Amino acid sequence: ADGSGEISLVALDKFLQRLDAWWDSEKLELLSSAAGIISEHGRIRYADFIEWLAAPGSVPATPRLSARGQCALSLEPWSGRGRSKSSVAIRFVHINDVYDLMRFPSLRTAIAELSDTADADRVVTTMGGDFLAPYLLSQLDNGKGMVECMNALPISHCCFGNHECDVPHAALLDAIDQFQGKWLNSNMKGGGFGENARLPSYDVIEVTSRDGFHRRRVGMLGLLCNYTYLYREGVFNGAVPSIEPIDACCVRMCEELTGRHGCDVVVPMTHQNSAEDAELAQRAVEFRVPVILGGHDHLEVCEKFASKGGSCTLIKAGMDAIKVGVVDITWDTPNTQWPRVDARLLTTLDFQKEPGMVEVVERHMAKVWALDYMIACRKDDMEAMTAPGTTFPLSSLGTRVGESSMATFLCTGLRGAFDVDVAILEGGSVRAGTDKYATCVTMSDLKAELPFKNNTLVVRIPGQVLSDAVRSSREKAAKGKYAFFLHCDSDCVVDPLTHCLTQVAGTAFDPDRTYSVALGVDLGVGSGVNEPLMTWAAANPDEVPDSELAVPAEPLLEVFFIRRLWATLPSFEAVDTAFKGHLTKAEIEAVFARVFFTDLGQLDEAQRRTVTPMVQHLTRLLFQDGKSSVLRGDYDDFLRTGMPASPVG
Repeated sequence: ADGSGEISLVALDKFLQRLDAWWDSEKLELLSSAAGIISEHGRIRYADFIEWLAAPGSVPATPRLSARGQCALSLEPWSGRGRSKSSVAIRFVHINDVYDLMRFPSLRTAIAELSDTADADRVVTTMGGDFLAPYLLSQLDNGKGMVECMNALPISHCCFGNHECDVPHAALLDAIDQFQGKWLNSNMKGGGFGENARLPSYDVIEVTSRDGFHRRRVGMLGLLCNYTYLYREGVFNGAVPSIEPIDACCVRMCEELTGRHGCDVVVPMTHQNSAEDAELAQRAVEFRVPVILGGHDHLEVCEKFASKGGSCTLIKAGMDAIKVGVVDITWDTPNTQWPRVDARLLTTLDFQKEPGMVEVVERHMAKVWALDYMIACRKDDMEAMTAPGTTFPLSSLGTRVGESSMATFLCTGLRGAFDVDVAILEGGSVRAGTDKYATCVTMSDLKAELPFKNNTLVVRIPGQVLSDAVRSSREKAAKGKYAFFLHCDSDCVVDPLTHCLTQVAGTAFDPDRTYSVALGVDLGVGSGVNEPLMTWAAANPDEVPDSELAVPAEPLLEVFFIRRLWATLPSFEAVDTAFKGHLTKAEIEAVFARVFFTDLGQLDEAQRRTVTPMVQHLTRLLFQDGKSSVLRGDYDDFLRTGMPASPVG
């Protein structure tokens, strides 16, 4: 219309939205980026666009859009810059199920750029549960690093996820105290949570238009699923039986908020399966819910459910802040009965990293990165964790065709970590293919051997089924390499001719006994590849734990070995060789370095810089409140209580 030969992304977006058969919210971004037709002002050369549509290869693709350009592209079609001063808009920036800090620097920039008051009168940032666990850093610091990052982003509101009970209860209470936003707990009132002033049932946000004459009140809830199969006995300080079903609580609280508290609408954060979120969304207009901010099942969802009188949008951002959900709720005039909702999922890494947030994340992740140089196990323990008579070095060669001493070692570690009778591991998961383990195994070796998630469950299995599972896998391997050859821990013995178990848990095998077994979910209780396990699981569905309870094997092993090493820290007397009656920071740092790490003299400068923060972190646990030395009682208490939390509770 202006004669420039260009059209705005807004105009193109509106045109493409009419093509309902193929349009979705990301098509324009993908199409425009691939075509390489974005001008520096965020407009499209129409002739180039038509040429590209006719023959995509004819217009060379430009490099990936800049972070700022991509953000503008994502938001411009529904930016509030054209809204009137009498309108009221509230924006929600939502993530959920975050087990990795590495996207937070980009998320910090995203939050800053999405907080423009021209777009919204109020911006609310939300975390929809599952952030304190389960991941390796949380097993080292019980979620302290995550909470500090959430405060730095900042996150204004969060709710419980089912994995918040994976840290010790005292650590959970500390996280609640340290979080600087509103931790909403609407439906779990047992276990002391109902009396905790830091856990309100709801929040009410008042938003005013720019002209000051139009006000709206928005209620918020935090709702946790009551799937009892997800929770170990006694977790959340025994509060699980008190969890009110999400649907019932949401209806009840919405009536209270829209009635007694005068809220125009209510926005719940939910932590439950998407199917149940969808059921809630289909009738949510009845109780004045225009948006559900979901989490739990790691799905990316941005869907609108229409009903009489309005619609409800369900948005779930997947996991690990790979995506960030952005939702605008707008009342155009004081007479607007039901707000307009615009929602999208944006790619977090399309935003530039904020340097200050990089520093915060790296400071916490240094504890994890330092583990690569930490010793997991020395030779005397390696001998104890393999079958009697095992020759050294340990080997992970040929794990798909026969027994492997390294695979046995890993299974034994898993048996100890899960505190079970038996641990089994498929050969295809043991990947390094080396025989270098003569004197020690490091944490980086564990990563190399188990590079995949290897999600592992504890299942109670009859002895005969367990033996049949091992036999079946090894018979297949006898015909050629088989990725699901089952390896067992050092307390198991398998007959080399029949491939049947003859010893389990250090005693004679009993086919009628039920054994607790740590095994991968895909062996028969997940997708299923082992026929005896699949047959048993199909016949006994109530005996199969939900796959949500599975724990990645390698991070669990790292913490298991850290705890074993912790037990080898020398006594106060062994360190205080000068009989001073106290220990200095330098003395304790030297002890930690010697016990937990390989010879520091063998590390290059970059490796030293990575290891040092871990040693210093351990030391800081002792030298708090400005202490210059540590007395015997403090040191003994530290050895007893300072170790990382148990990986599986």
